[in-house]
Amino acid sequence: MQHRRKERHEKIRDLFIFCCFSSLRWSDVCQLTRAHIDGDAIVLIQKKTAQTVRIELNKYTRTILEKYEDAHMPGELALPVMSNQKMNDALKILFKQAGLDKPLYERVTTHVGRKTFVVIGLSNDISPYTITQWTGHSSLAAMKPYMAIADKEKKNAMKKFDEV
Repeated sequence: MQHRRKERHEKIRDLFIFCCFSSLRWSDVCQLTRAHIDGDAIVLIQKKTAQTVRIELNKYTRTILEKYEDAHMPGELALPVMSNQKMNDALKILFKQAGLDKPLYERVTTHVGRKTFVVIGLSNDISPYTITQWTGHSSLAAMKPYMAIADKEKKNAMKKFDEV
């Protein structure tokens, strides 16, 4: 029983990290098949927008895809997915166990992974235009909510000059 729970938690962690480092919406993770992996990139038509995106693999997404490449999943799925509701419920439990405060763990969803991808990118000086190519956002204006988070980080970074 304990082994199965640990294995389930590991899958949930892997899926969430995959969202954080791929930019994919949960609906797209759930439709991701081995056929969508084109060498060193994911190429797929997004379910929500019907837009084709090409997302290069990085060490995190590559490792997770490789981990499950020999697993037998229906429809040649690339990852061991579950319903959005089950995934969100599981994330709340894991984040609670990790010690996050109640308001935080109650609000975590798969979409936090996509938001995390954008904020990590912006915080690492990746051009918003490049990020929109991966995420499929229709415009830079659609990225404004994420840019506000990155701007807060910029403000905190500027304080480092006060220490010089």
